[in-house]
This record gives sequence, C-alpha cells and structure tokens, in this order.
Amino acid sequence: MLDPTGDTIIRRFGRNVKGKSPEHYIKQKNESVRLVPGDPQHVEVVHRIFYLVYVERRSFHSIAKQLNDEGVPSPRGVLWEGSTVKGISDNRTYVGVLRRGKDTNAIYWMTALGSPAPSGITATELRDKSGRIKLRPRPSEDWLLRDDPALAGFLPSEVCDIARPAIEATMRIEGEAKPPVPRSKDKHRNSPFFLKNILKSKQGGFPMTGKRSGRHGEKRYYHTSRGKRCPKTGDIYNRSINARALEKEMLRVLREVLMNKPDLMDALRRAAEHHASKEIPADDRLQIEKQLMKKQRQIAAALESLTGVEALDRPIDMKLAEYRAEVGRLKAALRSTPAPAAPVDIDAAVEHLAEQLADFASNLDGDDYGIIAEMFGLLVHRLEGDLQTKDAEVVLALPDWLGREMATTGMMGLDAVFACRTQNETHRENPMVLAEFRCAMKASHPACYDCRRVRNAA
Repeated sequence: MLDPTGDTIIRRFGRNVKGKSPEHYIKQKNESVRLVPGDPQHVEVVHRIFYLVYVERRSFHSIAKQLNDEGVPSPRGVLWEGSTVKGISDNRTYVGVLRRGKDTNAIYWMTALGSPAPSGITATELRDKSGRIKLRPRPSEDWLLRDDPALAGFLPSEVCDIARPAIEATMRIEGEAKPPVPRSKDKHRNSPFFLKNILKSKQGGFPMTGKRSGRHGEKRYYHTSRGKRCPKTGDIYNRSINARALEKEMLRVLREVLMNKPDLMDALRRAAEHHASKEIPADDRLQIEKQLMKKQRQIAAALESLTGVEALDRPIDMKLAEYRAEVGRLKAALRSTPAPAAPVDIDAAVEHLAEQLADFASNLDGDDYGIIAEMFGLLVHRLEGDLQTKDAEVVLALPDWLGREMATTGMMGLDAVFACRTQNETHRENPMVLAEFRCAMKASHPACYDCRRVRNAA
C-alpha cells in the first residue's frame, strides 16, 4: 500500500522494451532507500484494516467482503481477497520494523550482524547440475532487524500496541526456517466430487470445486473458488450448483455414450484413420524431403507475416510452433529412415477398445470416484454450468493422442489409456466429438435435470 500502483509506475517510467513489463527506476550507488507514507487514501485503508483485524477481531473474509461492497479499490485495482487483507495485516513494515537477511542463496559468505558469516554450502550443492544455489530460509536469530523512525508513528498508538506483538509472534513462527512441504497435485484423488476442475462456470469460465453444507455435510455443491476468494454481496459467483443431481446426469451421459457401440466405434475408427493418413512411410525419402521443404516454406511465410503486436502475432506463433515441431520430426525421420513398421489392423484395435469402454460403462460403480474422474478428464471437451439458471452443457470428445496411439500401437486397452495420464488434448479447434448434451432443471426443483442429446458425433 505504500508503493505506487502498477499504473503509476508505467506512467512514470514506461514499459521495458524487451520484456514488455513495467519499467522501474534503478537505484544509484550514492542513493539510499527510505520508506514514507504514500497516498492518503491508501494509508486510510491500511489504518482501517489494522483496526478491524486487531481491535475488532474481524475475519479476513468479512473485511474483504465489506471493502468490496463499498467499492474500495485494492492495491492492484481488483476485488479484495481474504489473503490480501491478511498480507497487509501481517506486514511488519506498517509497525515500523524493517528486516534483512530472511533468505539467502549466498555461495561462500552471507550477510550477518557485525561481519559476514560462512554460508555453510556443501560440496554436493555446489556441484548441482542447475548451476544455481537454492534459496534457503534463515532462522530468526540470524535476521537483521531495525526500527524505522519514519514509520514509528504510521499507525495510531492504540492500534500499534496491539498489532506489533501479534506481528512479532508471526515472525517468530516464520523464523523457524522449516523446509517447505511439497504440494501434491491432487490431495483428494478419490473425492466424491469427481467433476471438480472439469466443470467450469459459464460466467467467466472459472473452474468449479466441491463444497459441503448441512449439519453432517450431507448437502454437496459445486462452486467457484472466486466467490470464496473475492467475496461480494449479491455476486453471481457466490452461487452454486447441486452436485448430486448433476453427477447423476453426467454418469448417465457417460454410460449412454460408451455403451452406444456403433457410434463409438465409428468415432474411434475415424480418429485412428485420420492419424494413419498423416503418417509418412519412413523409407520414402523423397516424400519426406518434399514435406520438409513445404514446412520450411510455411515457416518462412509465417515469419514474414509477423507484425510485432503480441495480440495479432499469437495465432502465428502457435502455427510456428507446430511447423517447427513437424520439421524436427521430419528431420529425425530423414536421418534414421528405419524399416517400415508392420501395418496396424485398425478395425481390430477399434473393436477391442470399444469393447473395453462398453464393458467399463456397464460395470461402472458410483463409488470408484478416482477412475470416474479420470474417464471424465479423458472424454470431456467442455463442461459448463450456468450459475444463474443451474443448467449444464457437456461436450464429449476423443483426445487427439488416442487416435494417434491406436494408429501406431494397435491393440490398445484401457490400462494403457489410463497409464498415459497426459493432458486432455481435445481442447482444440476440431476435436473428434462424440456427443453433446444439455441438462436443464425440471420446473424449479433443483435436484432433477432433464438431459437431452443435442447432436451425435460429427
């Protein structure tokens, strides 16, 4: 809050020509940094937050909601979050305490009181392949703390007398210098909310996660984390969608699509044949050289069409990446030219995989949440929930890599499909669509949907 906002920095110093980021003033050697109170409006907001947190003992969430309702701008000009309020209330600078030496990545000597101290780096860390020394937290006994007289009276005395001991206690906990605990990608893989992060809100396109309510958590809903993170009275993102009813319809949709073997086999066959038609025989050197020259001409034409404007050049950059990847593949094929692989029986591979998918759908158990979530992550191209009408739209499509694997490896089963664990690549311009459904509430009852199939696979 004491620093100028990003817009002010851009107006004063402009943007970095190379990195396009806001330019900053470079401190000279004969200059020193001194913190002073900034904009009076921002100072008033800081005083108010400290009073609400330490005197009235309000929660961070309620304070953020109150500031958003009153239209008070946050430091970045967006809605207030509870974490932003907490960061301000825990900032030691506002009580006049300055800190140095909290972390270090020194190699030989590091900053210490009186004179530099040995860094304590081992020979194993010095021989790290990255060539960089990791940033290490230091215990609070090694910190260099001092009181800034310019900020000693920044907060009212009745607030500072309560806030400073609390902030110092937080600093002592922070100074235990414990190594950070690695975060898991998904701590709740077998959660009953198997549509989490697959379902997105139609308003804004934010991922939706699960939440429970009721005395024993019997009521389940999907909601956006934005509604919890940036609270505001009457905001559309505070609404939620009934989880039990939606999950029931989505399971029925999955069973219907996977057990419809004619349509499923047709889509699998078209996906495999599409990739098989693009495969170039490895021993046809003339054909490889022809394709390589074509891609190089396309790269040259794309480079000439660049304008220097990031928004206009983004589609061209994506095409350039595809062309360069294809050039790399063609050059590798040109160097190796191995013997052609045995032809793959696409019909047998399609029938084998379709049989396993249909068997999976017929034996689908509603308690196998982890497997169900993987299957939805594999097949869902788009799943949007309308927070206002509670309706949902889902498009199921085959991932792009599945057709490629079937065209090259032949008999591919569900074990190999789940073992891939690659990012779903159906989020492209022309996915191999299986079906599209639209689920709408019946009358006003929130726990019952009327699901109808919009169109079959293209």
